[in-house]
Amino acid sequence: MMKKLIALSLLLCCLTGVALADTYGMGVYTEISAAESAYVEDGDEYDGKYEVYTHVCHVVLDEEGKIVDVWFDAVQTKLGFTAKGEVKNEAGSLITSKFDLKEKYGMAAYAPNAVGEWYEQARALELYCIGKTVEEVLSAPTTEAGALDVEDLKTSCTIGVTEMLKALEMAAANAR
Repeated sequence: MMKKLIALSLLLCCLTGVALADTYGMGVYTEISAAESAYVEDGDEYDGKYEVYTHVCHVVLDEEGKIVDVWFDAVQTKLGFTAKGEVKNEAGSLITSKFDLKEKYGMAAYAPNAVGEWYEQARALELYCIGKTVEEVLSAPTTEAGALDVEDLKTSCTIGVTEMLKALEMAAANAR
């Protein structure tokens, strides 16, 4: 039975492209991206909001520190409340990630310079990272908007990636 389990494990490693010497890490970078107080002005009530942005990165590194596989995702958690302090979101509400939303995220429809939906651009970034060291990716030049300013990505990834790269750095630091 043990031999079968070992054989199955080795087969799975070969099928997924992960070698036994590879290391795996996960990084989660979370920040408050928006906060507005609720208030009353001239008898009118204005709602407040609180937004938390979480970026996730899973990375597989080979023995030389090169990226074998990488995956990015992001979640925007938006919470609202009234001037009376009532929470507008229901407990237990599902918050879907950008990757899972795919076209429903709708970035391509609203961003005039978008070269695709968020998940498509994130995938382009992932493909760019494969074969490079984390240091090579982190040291790449960026635009004022935070996109990587490299020829390989100019037509496939124009989104800001600063927070995604922070999650990558954390994932690499956690790799074992």
